[in-house]
Amino acid sequence: MSESIRTKTKPYIYNGERAMELASSPPPDAVVAGLLHRGHITVLSAPPYSGKSWFSLNIASAVASVDEARVPAPWPGAVLECPGTKVVYLSPDFPASELARRLKKLDNMRSDLVRKDSYWDNIYLVGDAPGVLLPRGIYGMDSEGVIRFMDEVIPEGASLVIIDTLSASLPDNVTENDNAGMAKVMNNIQKIASRCNVAVLLIHHTAKPTQGKSETEVWSSVRGAGAISGSASSNALIEQLDDPDHGNIRRLRVVSNVSSGMPTTFFEIRPKHYGSDEILYFRPVTDPDKSDIEAVHGKEPEQMLTPGVEYSKDDIAALLVPDPIPNLDRARVVASYLMTEWYQSNKVSRIKKGRNAKILLPD
Repeated sequence: MSESIRTKTKPYIYNGERAMELASSPPPDAVVAGLLHRGHITVLSAPPYSGKSWFSLNIASAVASVDEARVPAPWPGAVLECPGTKVVYLSPDFPASELARRLKKLDNMRSDLVRKDSYWDNIYLVGDAPGVLLPRGIYGMDSEGVIRFMDEVIPEGASLVIIDTLSASLPDNVTENDNAGMAKVMNNIQKIASRCNVAVLLIHHTAKPTQGKSETEVWSSVRGAGAISGSASSNALIEQLDDPDHGNIRRLRVVSNVSSGMPTTFFEIRPKHYGSDEILYFRPVTDPDKSDIEAVHGKEPEQMLTPGVEYSKDDIAALLVPDPIPNLDRARVVASYLMTEWYQSNKVSRIKKGRNAKILLPD
């Protein structure tokens, strides 16, 4: 063996019975089932002002909560595997005072979910001290910054580290479009997850839609180099709905190679009557499209269509507005559903396929 490929630490090679034993080994410990797992990275991407920092603080306070009266959760139905453990929140984008103020506001909004003041001893906010700015690169995610971060910040018993945002935590010589540089950064962040046995949640931004790159795919929605999403075990996407009637609704989707992921979840970010643009909480609601579809469940084509007349999706959508569907964008979604249901049930004939599909109710 040449000197150039010698290493002090050899990899452990699993073979035969030892390899078979791995198949029965337990999966990674979850912090939030389907979303965050110890020893792994999750990238959470979202457009600006969509609530990703509020959402992350919601998770942080729930994981850190020591409320024994009821199981805390960042939203009803979320499964926390290790409540009452320590959480580190690093945010070069926000002063620590702003993070603390937001946590207090969350307390006031969702006392039914997490008991007030039940988590402060387990939350570690890393930011500016009073009158002193935190040097932006002091915990940059290069080799030295990561070692410093692990040695100086992460307490024993921590289960979760949140970095908000990834772009603000990069070393000076790396940009998020530099694939080789980002591969090294993600490798450094993986060291935090592996050596400290914590889940790492990276807050990031979505890419602008470009030809051949869909903004609706969770993996491809991440802004910057492919090494960012490719190096993460799980990718999550917070989306704003286009429908103006649901401006206060967000959709969360997760894909993961660690677990089956959590189901798509819809959140209300503020009560409709609240007169502020500030994100205050994430409370689950039903899928708006599903609730619309429920409104037309069981509707027969004979109730809407004239026999012998061809109907496109837009034609059917127009028949659904304003009752039972309040606007045309939502009605188009429901119209697609109805066309498919009727055709598959042999209740209508399909005249055209694809984007310009039309159906016909026989005489």
